Amino acid sequence: MPTVEAVGTATPEHPVQQAELARLADELLPDGVADRDQMLEVFRTGGIQERYLAMPLPWYLEDHGHRERNQAYTDQGLPLAERAAQRALTAAACPPEEVGAILFVSTTGLATPSLDARLIEPLGLDPGVTRTPIWGLGCAGGVAGINRGAELAHHHPGQRVLVVCLELCSLQFSLTRALPGPGGSRGLDKKRLIAATLFADGAAAAVLSAGSEPSVEGLAHLAGTGHLFPGSQDVMGWEVLDDTLDVVLSPRIPTIAREELGAIVHPFLDEHLGPGQEVDHWVLHPGGAKVLQAYAKALGLDRDQMAPAREALAAYG
Repeated sequence: MPTVEAVGTATPEHPVQQAELARLADELLPDGVADRDQMLEVFRTGGIQERYLAMPLPWYLEDHGHRERNQAYTDQGLPLAERAAQRALTAAACPPEEVGAILFVSTTGLATPSLDARLIEPLGLDPGVTRTPIWGLGCAGGVAGINRGAELAHHHPGQRVLVVCLELCSLQFSLTRALPGPGGSRGLDKKRLIAATLFADGAAAAVLSAGSEPSVEGLAHLAGTGHLFPGSQDVMGWEVLDDTLDVVLSPRIPTIAREELGAIVHPFLDEHLGPGQEVDHWVLHPGGAKVLQAYAKALGLDRDQMAPAREALAAYG
């Protein structure tokens, strides 16, 4: 049975308090802008205390083209991914030569060769390691990476699989476009500003194996699944612009989670848990305060069960 032996995480070197960002937004938003107070309130009520950004805060107040943003993705993301991967390998006591495959999951930048190729030498991996870059899965990317890694581990029991996830969401934000233009040339872009109140940057990695050795400790991977809601392609994603990847962020996200999630998760658990077994710990994507409320409603979770997700949201966005 595939096993998640260990994980490692890494955050950029630019922590920012949410209260500081709220003060900055208060300074930048002109008086008299429609919904000004409502937008500022999002900073204060979103359940976030601190986030980590790939670049210093002044960088986000300047205009940047797509080439500059993507270069920052490579420059800042590669060492971050390497740090998370090395921590996972160390925690798993995994010599790099035992890694038979590396999966690299990301959605917030482009690189060819993909960044997994650029991790092989600094991590000391075998040059013949199987590489699988996975792009475009967004918030679901980490779970999908674990599922694909478990499949590889199952079919190659003599090897270990390294899964690395990197997202530098902030590099694609354009605060200059979100704010009202001079002389009323454009209005406040609520979608972009809300995205800027939520998302942050970081990397994580996991080492998986077939779990055949009695000495291997970790979490057994019992099963994984995915589900695409019909007609949901406009709910979340990227719109490609000349200078950036502009976020697609629908206000329907909490409603979809609240109304649809239970009908997917509960049958999945019934299928894979034994009689009388219950979930001890829930690892939930902290997609914002309203999304967490939707999880709790859809899955019937109490405050204690939601605590890890709320803590992650508060500490990392």
